[in-house]
Amino acid sequence: PDQNLTMMDGVEIHDPYRLFGLTSAFNPETIGRFELATGGFSVKYGDRLASLLLVENREGNRARRLGGSAALSITDANTVLEGALPGRATGSWLVSARRTYYDLVASRIAGQDFPQFADLQTKLVWDLVPGRTLSLFGLRSRQDAALNIDEDDARGEFNDRTRNDLLSLRFDAAIGRVSHTKTIVSFSDSASSFGVDAAFRNDSQRSN
Repeated sequence: PDQNLTMMDGVEIHDPYRLFGLTSAFNPETIGRFELATGGFSVKYGDRLASLLLVENREGNRARRLGGSAALSITDANTVLEGALPGRATGSWLVSARRTYYDLVASRIAGQDFPQFADLQTKLVWDLVPGRTLSLFGLRSRQDAALNIDEDDARGEFNDRTRNDLLSLRFDAAIGRVSHTKTIVSFSDSASSFGVDAAFRNDSQRSN
């Protein structure tokens, strides 16, 4: 995994996986464009050997002040709110939130915790003047994958906790008709822990 580079809006995302790799830390409702390269990518990303994934989040809908959508998948519920900036400002805003819901039901039935994750994502785009754009992107993601086993031959607890906090500020400026500059200042804080406390016993017997 450390040889696969994932970039979102120009910033590296550490550990972009949830539920042991079954789902992604990215909200599919907010992705505007992505590019996957499994080899032969630019020397700009030369510190990785396996693959490169570039993800660009879309801007909010500027056609109206407030709009939104909601979706429900097998694992999580998803809500997106978006619209144009208020007043005379030119630009857009977008806020999205996801959370697993099966764990809320299954934990009551089974009497144990189930893997769950939740994330909050926002993007603000402000056109200062023609050819000058300021963008703010934020991501807050949490995962708590806990699994308890209580059987005759196996008892234990497995924990996998991951958190991602990301905040980036991007300034795009056009220089003439053919040149363009992009400046990004970002803060990233990621942590992951995995713990096992288990005991297994084999009571099988053979005739010899």
